Amino acid sequence: MKNRYSIKTIFGNFSVFLAFTMLSGITFSLFSPIIETNATDSLTATMSATVNPVISLTAPDDSAFDFGEVVPTDEGKFSSKEANVLVKTNNTAGYKLYISSNSTQTSLTSPTSTSTIKVCANNATSTSMAKDTWGWSMNNGKQYYPIKTTNSTIKTQSGLTKTTPYSHTVTIGMKISTATQSGNYSNVIKFTAVTL
Repeated sequence: MKNRYSIKTIFGNFSVFLAFTMLSGITFSLFSPIIETNATDSLTATMSATVNPVISLTAPDDSAFDFGEVVPTDEGKFSSKEANVLVKTNNTAGYKLYISSNSTQTSLTSPTSTSTIKVCANNATSTSMAKDTWGWSMNNGKQYYPIKTTNSTIKTQSGLTKTTPYSHTVTIGMKISTATQSGNYSNVIKFTAVTL
């Protein structure tokens, strides 16, 4: 009787322990939190900017076209001076370069003289240029043109492939005869660069 009772008691105790363990496991599963570790979120934003065209111009200083002392002759003494105009822009379409007088006066004048040195005719050369006239050239002095009070196009540069300055050589020529009175003659030339 003792052995049968002992086995029954042990079996009963084991059943209680097993039931308690299962109950504890269920209870743990019911009350333990579930933590998600791979939740994600994302968004996109478009960044944009408009880069405006800019242009800069470096024109010759006053000394570039200073002819100094000119000795006139009866048939007319021809003289010329050249200088570079630099244009820099980020506009790949290009630009136009203009020349004009900075005032309504196109002749070279002197404050001490009544004489004037007028502008030359179109397509004048060093030999065909009329006496006591002056003009500008963009082809190394082969042809000269009269300066105007409004812009004259001297260069159209298109399809730019570099951001470093483009250089343009401008030549000023004049033919002076003894008919022009002595004095210091001058005018102010204006260069303008505009993007296309």
